Amino acid sequence: MKIAIVEDDINMRKSLEIAMGDYKEFEIKSFKSAKDALPKLDDSYDLIVTDINMPGMDGIEFVKVLNGRYEVIIMTGNATLQKAIDSIQLGVKDFLLKPFEIETLIEAIKRSHKVQEVVKKAPTKKQKKSDTGFISSSPALDKAAKMAERAAKTDVSILLTGESGVGKEVFARFIHDASPRSKKAFVAINMAAIPENLIESELFGFEKGAFTDAVMAKPGLFELAEGGTLFLD
Repeated sequence: MKIAIVEDDINMRKSLEIAMGDYKEFEIKSFKSAKDALPKLDDSYDLIVTDINMPGMDGIEFVKVLNGRYEVIIMTGNATLQKAIDSIQLGVKDFLLKPFEIETLIEAIKRSHKVQEVVKKAPTKKQKKSDTGFISSSPALDKAAKMAERAAKTDVSILLTGESGVGKEVFARFIHDASPRSKKAFVAINMAAIPENLIESELFGFEKGAFTDAVMAKPGLFELAEGGTLFLD
């Protein structure tokens, strides 16, 4: 396991190098500052052990720049609650107060390494993608998508039910795209937004002069969706 120690105090830095040198499973490289370490850190490193109070760039800023590339353990001689909170929010795995026994640091490193191994071994949750591009990540959603695909092949009217925000229009578009009508228009209309006295003209259209304000003909939504899909929401 390759570990970078970033510590501006030369006595502390050398002490850590010597103490950790007794552990053959660790390869240790040390740096006198965050700015010194940054250009030399590459993908071969597994863990960063860094002080907080350093000239040029402190440990918190250093962790921000690392941006999650490495596991990080922070050590400090004058911790504040805010710095501890900042560290945790940035994903720091351990926060050690100086002075500490070398065994304390080794235990923190082993905890961090164990977490890394668990994450690497954990199976990733795969998403399933249908031929029409619908992506689902749960058995229930996958089942609903397959049902919608079967319905899309037919020429029947389809009723989609569900609370507001569950994705009825998403499913309507999915059904349209999976149907033989996919090359034609998909027309969605919010029925609740149309005044009752205008629904007929919106759906069926009207000819010029049909009523006082009908200065030109207007095709209805049924006509616009001819050969495609009309979604009445």
